[in-house]
Amino acid sequence: MNTKTNESRNFDHLRDQILPVLQPYGVKRIALFGSVVRGEETPESDIDILVEFEEPRKRPLGLFAWIDLEEELAKRLGRKTDLVSAKALKPRIRPTVEKEMVILYEKRRHRTPARHPRRHHAH
Repeated sequence: MNTKTNESRNFDHLRDQILPVLQPYGVKRIALFGSVVRGEETPESDIDILVEFEEPRKRPLGLFAWIDLEEELAKRLGRKTDLVSAKALKPRIRPTVEKEMVILYEKRRHRTPARHPRRHHAH
């Protein structure tokens, strides 16, 4: 049984469980990384979730709120979770995380197209 293939099918399910918990806090991006993404997880493995928030934040997140979020995610996912802020990601593991991460959600930027007035030059 190929665990990686099976987990790949479950990423949508994970997103559907994770997004409602984190979205009220104004998330810019949510990604998975670690053993679940690599297909190397065991029943004891946690689910590593990388979250990047919009600035300024919609709602402030203190330590106790952060712990509550991890507990809510663990309850929904049926496994321990490790919620990691993109800002707090240690520089020594950042390249590995960025290489292996699977993005579950990324907020679309609502950009208005730049307008460049046409200039007519008399020749």
